[in-house]
Amino acid sequence: IHALHLPLMMLMEGAHAGLVILLVGSATLTALALFDPKKIRSQKRLWAPILMLVMPLFFLLFTSPWFQRLPEEYILDYGTSLHVAEEVLAEHGPFGSGPDTFTMDYLRFRPESVLETRMWQVQFDRGSDVFTTLLSTWGLLPVVLLVIFLIGVLLRLGDTLIRRNDHEDWQTIAVLGSTWIAALSTRFVYPPDTVLELLFWLLTGLLLARLLPKGKRVSLHEHSRPTLILAISFVGTGILFVVSLALMLQVFHGEYLIGKAATAQQDGDTARVVMITRGATQVNRWRSDYARAEAVARLQHGRLLASQVGQGVMPDQVLDEMNGAVQAARRATKLEPLDADVAQLLGTIYQSMTQVVQGASTMAIEGYRTSVELDPVHPHRRIALARALLNAADQIALMTDAPEARQELLGLYLSEALTATERAIELQPSYAQAYYVRQHVPERH
Repeated sequence: IHALHLPLMMLMEGAHAGLVILLVGSATLTALALFDPKKIRSQKRLWAPILMLVMPLFFLLFTSPWFQRLPEEYILDYGTSLHVAEEVLAEHGPFGSGPDTFTMDYLRFRPESVLETRMWQVQFDRGSDVFTTLLSTWGLLPVVLLVIFLIGVLLRLGDTLIRRNDHEDWQTIAVLGSTWIAALSTRFVYPPDTVLELLFWLLTGLLLARLLPKGKRVSLHEHSRPTLILAISFVGTGILFVVSLALMLQVFHGEYLIGKAATAQQDGDTARVVMITRGATQVNRWRSDYARAEAVARLQHGRLLASQVGQGVMPDQVLDEMNGAVQAARRATKLEPLDADVAQLLGTIYQSMTQVVQGASTMAIEGYRTSVELDPVHPHRRIALARALLNAADQIALMTDAPEARQELLGLYLSEALTATERAIELQPSYAQAYYVRQHVPERH
């Protein structure tokens, strides 16, 4: 009953019938892989889940009045993903840019042809398939080792099914192997997904448990060197397991706090959002996205406090909150120096402090310049830089000392702002904000 609850709820909520049948068929085949085929009285019953695994192919490829259309899903094309991977490998070498860094790689190395599509503002966090994504993040050498491992599993599977068809678990291996091959094929046509990754490696472990030898008995003499090494290995494995469990609990705790912060954000309680995000960054100090979330929360709370100055809020409270936002953003920059969003956030924070902190406009410009360097084909970042330059130009125009130096610096800022807006228009001719900002540049002369 519990196994049928999720599929029935999906059907009642309007999910695609093919997906429901695929879910039931895959779950049934995976469950069968855990049982001894000799315990199944009628082997003919295995055709039912196999048929349920094949039927969705027709429902997914061909529409009919009885089944709904699947919602559209946009992923990167193979050429763009491969282009990003090639640029990353050329810069970072055979080990890539690091785990979970595809978004930054995409922003830095995406071609300008992306701007001709409807998805030019989307920041893709994965490539067109698993292997092009791993080429950018893991690098060439780990991907080659992964491919060798998968080929080894595939060869071992083929040897068991073709040459060793008298194997006692042959039927179970055949069912589990066909499901594993289907999961493997998705890695070539679909980007990495947490659920698919978990399913694939679970199937890989179950398959290897059937393919590899069942076990080997080894006798060890007391006080011998192998016994000592084995004991140390057991202790080390236990310590590694405890540390891994603690780290996993930290990750879950941080995600739970970020979820609470999102709820508080919807309620408009900015002070609570700041408190929760600070807790998340303390739990996971190595997560740049948590530090960025704290910086955004502090910026929003600081702006709220600034609007309440004179109504029980002191200017020092606003300044303390904005300084906290700067510190959180700088922490995120230190953790991920190639994150264009963090650089732009830092510029936005300083831009909000230009009226109360001397030199904040210069720091804002530097932050926006860094974001443009890290994401050179996004017109929005260039317009943000142009706005910061125009704001600084307005402040320079009010100065009375050193007229020659002031005029020279004013000309440099206006020239850079004009270049930024023209480049934004060149990248995206339909970007209305670029035309709006460009028409204000001559007014500053």
